Amino acid sequence: MAPEDWVALCPEFYFGNGTPREEFIWDSTADDLTFCSQAIFHTAAHAVFLIVTAFYVGRLEWRRPSGAGSVMRNAEMRTVTVSWALRFFVSLAILILHFLAFILQLVWLEDHSVFGLISYAEFPVSLLAWLLHSSVTFNLTRRHSSLQVDGSDSLLLVLAWCPVFVTSTLTLRSVLLPRHSPNRVHTLITIVTFACQLLYITAGVLELYSSCIFIEDSRNRRISRTPSESSSIETGDPEETAEEDQRLINETPEPPSGVDPSVLIEEPKLGEPRFWGPLRFFLFLWVDPLMRRGANGRLRRADDLFEMPQKLRADQHAEALQRELARNAKSSKYYLPQVLIRLWGLRWLLLGVMKFAYSFLQYSSPLFVNVLVETIENPGKYPEYVGYLYGFGLIAVNLISNAVQLHYVFQVEKLAMCVRGALVDTVYGKLLRVHSSALSESMTSGQVVNLVGTDCQKVSENCQYLHQLWALPLQIAVALFLLYQQVGFAFIGGLVFTILLVPLNQLLASKISKQVEENLKQRDSRVKLMGEALSAIRVIKFHAWEKWFSERVGAVRTKEMRTVKVIKYLDAWCVYFWATTPLIMSVLTFTTFVMMGGQLTAAKVFTCLSVFGLVIVPLNAIPWIITGTVEAWISAKRLQTFLKLSEIDVKSYYAILDAPPARPGTNERNSSSAITIRQGNFTWTPQKDPALPGPHEVIANQLEDVELTIKRGELVGIIGRVGSGKSSLLNAIVAEMYQVDGLVGIGEHDLQDGFGFVPQDNWIQQGTVLSNTQFALPNSEMERYRGVIEACALEQDLQLLPAGDLTQIGEHGVTLSGGQKARIALARAVMQDKAIILMDDPLSAVDAQVANHIFEQCIVRLLRGKTRLFVTHHVDFLRSADRVIVMKDGRVVEHGPPERVLPRLPSLVEVDDLSRKDAAATDESETDEEIAVGENALLSRAPSEAVSSRSKFGRKRKNKTAQLVQDEQREYGTVKLSVYQQYWKAVGNFWAVSVFASLIAMQASYNVTDWWLSYWVTHEKDTFDPATNTTVTDAKYYLTVYGAIGAGNSVWAFIRSFVFAYAGLRAAYRMHDLLLSKVMRGRMLFFDSTPSGRILNRFAKDVTSVDNQLPFMLNILLACIFQLLGTLMVICYGLPWFVLLLIPIAPLYYFIQRFYRSTSREIKRINSLTQSPIYSLCTETVEGLATIRAMRADDFFHARCRRLLEDNLRAQFADMAANKWLNMRLQFLSMVIVSGVVMIALLVKSAAGTLGLTVSYSLTVVGVLNNFVTSLIETEKEMVSVERVMQYLADIQEEKYDGTLLQAPDEAWPLRGAVEFRGVGLRYREDLPAVLSDFTLTIRPAERIGVVGRTGAGKSSFLVTLFRLAEISHGSITIDGVDILHLPLQQLRSRLAIIPQTPSLFDASIRDNLDPLHKASDAELWSAIDMCDLRGAVDKLGGHLDVLVGENGRKLSLGQKQLVCLARALLTKARIICLDEATASVDYETDRLIQATLRRACSTSTVITIAHRLQTVMDYDRIVVMSEGRIVECDTPENLLALPTSHFAMLHQQSQRSGSATA
Repeated sequence: MAPEDWVALCPEFYFGNGTPREEFIWDSTADDLTFCSQAIFHTAAHAVFLIVTAFYVGRLEWRRPSGAGSVMRNAEMRTVTVSWALRFFVSLAILILHFLAFILQLVWLEDHSVFGLISYAEFPVSLLAWLLHSSVTFNLTRRHSSLQVDGSDSLLLVLAWCPVFVTSTLTLRSVLLPRHSPNRVHTLITIVTFACQLLYITAGVLELYSSCIFIEDSRNRRISRTPSESSSIETGDPEETAEEDQRLINETPEPPSGVDPSVLIEEPKLGEPRFWGPLRFFLFLWVDPLMRRGANGRLRRADDLFEMPQKLRADQHAEALQRELARNAKSSKYYLPQVLIRLWGLRWLLLGVMKFAYSFLQYSSPLFVNVLVETIENPGKYPEYVGYLYGFGLIAVNLISNAVQLHYVFQVEKLAMCVRGALVDTVYGKLLRVHSSALSESMTSGQVVNLVGTDCQKVSENCQYLHQLWALPLQIAVALFLLYQQVGFAFIGGLVFTILLVPLNQLLASKISKQVEENLKQRDSRVKLMGEALSAIRVIKFHAWEKWFSERVGAVRTKEMRTVKVIKYLDAWCVYFWATTPLIMSVLTFTTFVMMGGQLTAAKVFTCLSVFGLVIVPLNAIPWIITGTVEAWISAKRLQTFLKLSEIDVKSYYAILDAPPARPGTNERNSSSAITIRQGNFTWTPQKDPALPGPHEVIANQLEDVELTIKRGELVGIIGRVGSGKSSLLNAIVAEMYQVDGLVGIGEHDLQDGFGFVPQDNWIQQGTVLSNTQFALPNSEMERYRGVIEACALEQDLQLLPAGDLTQIGEHGVTLSGGQKARIALARAVMQDKAIILMDDPLSAVDAQVANHIFEQCIVRLLRGKTRLFVTHHVDFLRSADRVIVMKDGRVVEHGPPERVLPRLPSLVEVDDLSRKDAAATDESETDEEIAVGENALLSRAPSEAVSSRSKFGRKRKNKTAQLVQDEQREYGTVKLSVYQQYWKAVGNFWAVSVFASLIAMQASYNVTDWWLSYWVTHEKDTFDPATNTTVTDAKYYLTVYGAIGAGNSVWAFIRSFVFAYAGLRAAYRMHDLLLSKVMRGRMLFFDSTPSGRILNRFAKDVTSVDNQLPFMLNILLACIFQLLGTLMVICYGLPWFVLLLIPIAPLYYFIQRFYRSTSREIKRINSLTQSPIYSLCTETVEGLATIRAMRADDFFHARCRRLLEDNLRAQFADMAANKWLNMRLQFLSMVIVSGVVMIALLVKSAAGTLGLTVSYSLTVVGVLNNFVTSLIETEKEMVSVERVMQYLADIQEEKYDGTLLQAPDEAWPLRGAVEFRGVGLRYREDLPAVLSDFTLTIRPAERIGVVGRTGAGKSSFLVTLFRLAEISHGSITIDGVDILHLPLQQLRSRLAIIPQTPSLFDASIRDNLDPLHKASDAELWSAIDMCDLRGAVDKLGGHLDVLVGENGRKLSLGQKQLVCLARALLTKARIICLDEATASVDYETDRLIQATLRRACSTSTVITIAHRLQTVMDYDRIVVMSEGRIVECDTPENLLALPTSHFAMLHQQSQRSGSATA
């Protein structure tokens, strides 16, 4: 089309003299776009705006409101309505202005001579567009709440308006140019129109404000919630109690005040995300519903999140993985990696295409920077519009590159999530099948949790690392090529330095990895020690070992902090190199280039700087990528090792009795037998395959030559001494031992149905009493529940519990007594309604009356017709059995009817004689007041008058005042400023100020170096020296200054790195020491009301966070803050007009990040809370593996794991989606910033150096903004650990350790052991009733006092006051005339001795368990061992005092552990020895041994015994009978028995009747 042909389209195409223009787009004479090009752009922009607006005119659908919205939604609607109203008035104003402009030019101003077709098309299109837009905004203003318009619709309208704003900006520039002389009225109209466009932007910001600012309003409107309903910004704890996690995850929250509860309860679920529509998918608009729900404060549990898309569900991927694992040969060295590659390798390779595209696209930005700056440096070489084209190209390439990267990362994360879900599911499935012995020999429960929580995560994360391995070298090669194009071989100087850093970084990374591994070991040791301390805290306080244990923990902490220190300083080197490498590369490169005679230009400099910024990332990442890949490989090998562990195959373990093979020599088939064992030999350790190489150790069998036949319906009792193999026999029956040879036969139905199993350790799950009892039963099979509760004597207990059978049980049943745990474990086994019931000593922890009730009502009556095997020390119960089995040294030495077996064993006859007198004469008190949980049971009782108000099984609303385990305190919202102040205080004022000063100096020097480069390339001049006939340049001067500033930056970066590392170490030291001291000095009430897992979590997760994660994230956050400030200051300095653009962008960014943070916090909290139940379930499963498998509950627990895993993956998916939603919006914000910088620089004709500097800085904005938000959220998350530590430091009440006596007693005190109680009163909390009232008792020196009484009588509280575990409310207690209230606690407790009911041993040597303070000699230790008959047990362990007893003394039996506690008490040589039901869980023979030893070795000591069996105290000097915290009787046993109406006589008579009933 010839220029003459444009005249009809645009008469302005001709010059005034009729000569056709050669320039259609750019008018070089006016230095502006031509009138025609502006008109065409204006028409095209309004045409797009018209089409989109017309689409929405036809799309709007009206509907009736669905009901009242929430307060938060109404608040949002009001703000949105204001936004649309403002847009309506703006649209109407612009419509009028366009019409006036057209009329003025056409009629009044007579400018129609320049009009062509384009002008006549431009005005109608623009008028129609704004007219329709006014209509749409008017409708949205009136009835926005009733229209089906969401965030994606609003965004599309704004995007369609953006080209109109750009053309308005160009028009404004034209009318403001000096050489442009339009009509003044037209100029005024153009300025007013542009102002209206700015108001339109304000309306958009206001709508975004509606999505963010109402968050605060909604929080203020909410009712004040209990701490349990609140949530911290981060998360929860990996070791938090599962019941709390489940409640927070699944419980329906209470609605805000004034809001209809149905609004919240009936709110529709989000369902699966809807990805339909390319725009919706590309811009992550499908995440909007989740973000709005989070901003409304409605993300409180996993059900509020998106459901997992079908293609991402863990169960599907897990089943595929397990099929491949089953098909693959496990003998392969790379067994697991091969399977993973086979399943997901193709999908991973396809994602490599996106990675390849992004790797090249990101290096297009430096090329566009180069040509853009070059057009400014050489204005005569290129038309000015070329600069705008390159500017738009830079914006587009940057946007596309970042978008491709965003979607690539999202797809890789989804793939990693699939891999993780499949691995976790597979590991847990394997856990349910693995042999217990193989598991215990290879790893602990903590290591299993580590497999699930760490190793599966590392293997899945390797999906991204593997792509980096090939992408990083490619990116480096492209970067080097670009540098070669700009500066030739001069880049080698910087390259050599960078290459030298790679092995250095690798060395640092490898050393850090080794130190991290060592740190994890030391941390595990410290946490393990703290776990021991918390589980034995009563023993520690009874013996005044707080200082000793603190020193023991402190020694491990010192080793741990050595590794932390090394890690911090190595990290400081990494941070230093990371911060200075780009600057050092540029200094070396530019110095080499200048020395080689090159001339630096703005295009070369800022292109190189952009490339340096890109290449430094892969160079620094190489060591960490390699380390991550190696760690993933190690994790894969650990997972592979676990997956290869031997499994239990019940089908091959058992022989079917329904059709058994004939016995040798006979044709007999005994189908009536329930269990048959023939020549059974069993061991806990597997025999090594003789075909395998290596030494073959001969392993002794734990059970040998077992011959048994148990008939169906029989009641079989098993008895034997401690360590005789009773428990092993039951474990052999349930297939938990290795079968060396022989045969174990059961019925086919029993093989499928399993056994009812009650283990000796009373495995209790975290949850409610109901869930523990129901176990794997569906709700439809709970009709037997009431009968089972009554038969197991639990009905009265449920009435006393705060919420009946819905009472939450802490970890390991911490809120229950020993008897309650035993009965719940029994009720669980009975509820399963199995044909065979195996019970391992279920009656040892209950008193005689309860034991008789359970035996008669449950074992005999309720389970009549079932095959029952029970281990017991109660000989009277054996008389009611059909058969008795006697175990000794792993053999069945006798079995048959009780009347034939029992009389034939002299040792049993001796026990029988005792039992005839008082075998069942056990004190009526159950173990609810035992020392281990004494206060728990008292605190868990509600007042008696509340019992009658409870409904079935005591269920009622939880009484907060009587609740023992309080909900964990949580803060809501952002972390308070006071928490940061506390961390500042821990760091120290000097070092905190030093950190900020060094950061400011480092960032300022870095920005000055770039500014100096810009100044250099702009002001450098060449001068001709006629004397030498050469050109003289001042490059040396600029280069010297540049190098000096760079050196200063390097120094400040070094100072900043190491000062920050040291400051973090100071805070870590201080906070741990304060926390340890506070906890160890805390009152016992704190430990009784706080689950140990919650306390341990402070020392595990929170201390680790303060040590490592918090300083790391805080370092990044501070660096991002100063980098962002420095970037904006440089841009504003170079382009002052950018401030105008910054004014609307700053609040926009603030609202976006605030909107995101409000949602992200809740998602991360849910993510943490959904992780914790998975870890708790794994720990519980390891501990209760035998019970789960025996009852055939494998499928139930696997399904439970899948539900928990699904919830966690939903949270992980939501977190990923929310993060990408933020990144995409920051991409657009960055696009606006880059566009503004480019356009402003081109419009104001800035210097090339300034343009290059500002553009290169603007390209980094998106990364800085994203890193700032991410690091801020992560820092807040980690800062919660400081908050939680500070809560303990502020809330824990310490014991009164210091005495008030002016003159303390001498070292020999007490000499006599006389104790006197005068009017003592005690209550554990002010809101609880008194447990001791006016308690008065005088105990003479060397007197032996027995204390008896019914449940809740206050017997254990009596000892609590003596040791001052709780301070008395009134009265006094004196020992040898000294008031113990005024004594230092350490002096008081160290002079007393106690043997608790539950023995507590440390994972240490025999020596350390007997004498932790090492005060006794070896001879004294051996003497105590011999007195307690422990020589044989020690010889079996190794025969020396330094042999380890294992965790909690697992290498010793329960009776042997109790004897160790006796020996420990004897070594104290105390004048006062206390026993708190110390013989409750041991057999009669051990009981007799303890009493005989005390009589022999402590004849001169005062002995106070809380009796479990009345026979224990029948030969004591006096008996104290207690009731309701008072002494009702105190006299010799003979005198009390002589009075038939005495309480003691009635207790004795009742126990005698119970004993005869069972005989």
